[in-house]
Amino acid sequence: MPANAVEVTATYDAAPITIGSESITDITQDASGTNWSWDASNRMITITGDIMSGIRFYTTIDISVNIVGEVAISSLDYTNADAGKLTISGSGTLKLEGREVIDTYNDLEISDVTVSLKSNNVNGYTLISIDQGDFIMSSGKLLLDCIDSNSECVYCENGDILISGTAEVKTNSTTINTIFLLEKEIFILVEGLSI
Repeated sequence: MPANAVEVTATYDAAPITIGSESITDITQDASGTNWSWDASNRMITITGDIMSGIRFYTTIDISVNIVGEVAISSLDYTNADAGKLTISGSGTLKLEGREVIDTYNDLEISDVTVSLKSNNVNGYTLISIDQGDFIMSSGKLLLDCIDSNSECVYCENGDILISGTAEVKTNSTTINTIFLLEKEIFILVEGLSI
């Protein structure tokens, strides 16, 4: 490196994972807090109760969110440009209400769990927003409820929609304008889907 060169390293000011007002500062160690536990070896956060301030990930690893029971979370956010895949799974029901309640940069996968999303805004907003990755669903249920006909349920800017297996997608079709909105030439796989 030349004598006058400066080495730049990307860092995040925030903890790798923030859950409500609590955080995980070392993702290589198991941790727990109010209504959540982190399994470092499996890179999985298990949610057992409501998290009304949302969950934000600032890391590069693939992360699984395991839902146990009926859980309400205000938002799931994993939008840094080097983010890994976000998988939502479990035996319970995840309820989110608001605008862009699930926002990811890379792949988003839903499996086994029921995810219930409700827009509470009348100005036409997106429930799930995916920047560069794919929307993947092979099992579980996705329940979409928009109160405005200008809303998009799933916005996938540069990825594909891959739905197969026993996945179910249900909407309140009387008010939803667009279920899936894509910005590029896309590949959509719908196999055994109940819409």
